[in-house]
Amino acid sequence: MRRTDRRDFISDLLAFVEEKLAEAKANASCQRAAVSEASGAIGPMCDRLLEDENDGLWASFVLVLGNKIERGHCGEWWVELAGLPGQEFAKAADEFYDQIGVLRDVLAASAGTDASQATGAGADQVARAFTEK
Repeated sequence: MRRTDRRDFISDLLAFVEEKLAEAKANASCQRAAVSEASGAIGPMCDRLLEDENDGLWASFVLVLGNKIERGHCGEWWVELAGLPGQEFAKAADEFYDQIGVLRDVLAASAGTDASQATGAGADQVARAFTEK
């Protein structure tokens, strides 16, 4: 039995990933460990996203994050991220922060709506993010 709302849980995991990436940016000596910790949130996030595939959240997350979250490919991406040199890592982390911002908008847009409305709201947020870049 779940005690935490799925969207709140996912939002908390996104905050954890942000925190760990910020830690890695601030201190290069802990980059590998912090990225490893951040990547540990992906499995539980995927599990909760897939609880209701009809609401469009999983599709929105995959569209925004791509191989950072896809189970068959995400491990490689996180290992590569952990090994990036300083400036490249900072750039990749900043791009990830931007993607997390889009996902927060998707979560907010889908809150309190039924599945068909959530799918549309999430798709609008994702489309807006891609056209703004």
